[in-house]
Amino acid sequence: MDHPNLCDKVMTAETVRAKVFATARLRPGYDLADVDVFLSEVETSLRWLHQENARLAALANNSGGLSPRTAALMITHAQEEAAAIITQAETRARDLVEEARETARHAAEILGEAHAAGTRERRQLEERLAQLQSLIGRLSDG
Repeated sequence: MDHPNLCDKVMTAETVRAKVFATARLRPGYDLADVDVFLSEVETSLRWLHQENARLAALANNSGGLSPRTAALMITHAQEEAAAIITQAETRARDLVEEARETARHAAEILGEAHAAGTRERRQLEERLAQLQSLIGRLSDG
């Protein structure tokens, strides 16, 4: 599997470690522990890929017996594996974002329901207070 633009998309483990995610207004939009676990997995994968790439490059440079065909097969295999890991990471990231959006939608729904209930309760208490004040007024006039 050939990926001519793969070099443009490859991140380092340090890039992943330095990534900062924005949070939602009401509360964090996603589980930060899940994001940390995901970033740790991506960082580990990237670190392994870079180490494997360096190992294969050293092997290719130091091995007089390695044929160009074998080297090409090894590179192709490494590129395919890298592409699979990237695809998996992108899928996981999309899943986390969707989960965060769903959590935010649910939180907004709960907040809306709580606000409506609070408004109803306040209105009922104000009505009851007005009734009691009216009753007190009538009793003191009477």
